[in-house]
Amino acid sequence: MSLISRRILGFVRSGHLTSLSGISTSKTIIEKPTKETLFRIEWIFDDQLPRLFKTGSGTLFNSFSRDVEYEDKLAGKRVVGRDNLASKLAQARFYYRFVSPFVKLEKVGSYFYENENALTFLWKLTTMESSFLSWFPFAPRKQTLRTQEGVLDIYISENGLITRMVNRKMTCADKTAAIEMKNLMADAEETRNLSIKSNRI
Repeated sequence: MSLISRRILGFVRSGHLTSLSGISTSKTIIEKPTKETLFRIEWIFDDQLPRLFKTGSGTLFNSFSRDVEYEDKLAGKRVVGRDNLASKLAQARFYYRFVSPFVKLEKVGSYFYENENALTFLWKLTTMESSFLSWFPFAPRKQTLRTQEGVLDIYISENGLITRMVNRKMTCADKTAAIEMKNLMADAEETRNLSIKSNRI
């Protein structure tokens, strides 16, 4: 088992850990969400992320604290407050609808470490370079797709509310940790299924 796997499973017990993505945690952090809470937030993002630029945010904003902070290191922007964040999201949704006839936001992977207060979400945004004519279905068009990848670090309080989000570049360490997490979840699911089958015999 790799070092990443052991850290994801919580087998490493030290006074201070610095995750491969750059998230620092220590024993000075008092409020920490449960593992079930982290999975719940992950499920909400799994459900809401693909249609974030197409429809409303649904139940996503119900998980934000009133004074949630959003820092976009890719664009050099910072927003504080749930209402202000909702306004910025609406602006972004309008912008992408205007500049591209095709917008697809999807999950690449995710991971978190036990006894930490953060969930890391890997995303990919695909848009289409367009002109005025590309909006008409009968007009000939050359479809040129553009993709952008990034990572959203989501910090969660003990009561299950998102208090801070940081949008940043995706690193090789992020990809490795997400793959490890996916493999561990698949192994756990296989073990659970084998256990159910054995109990039926």
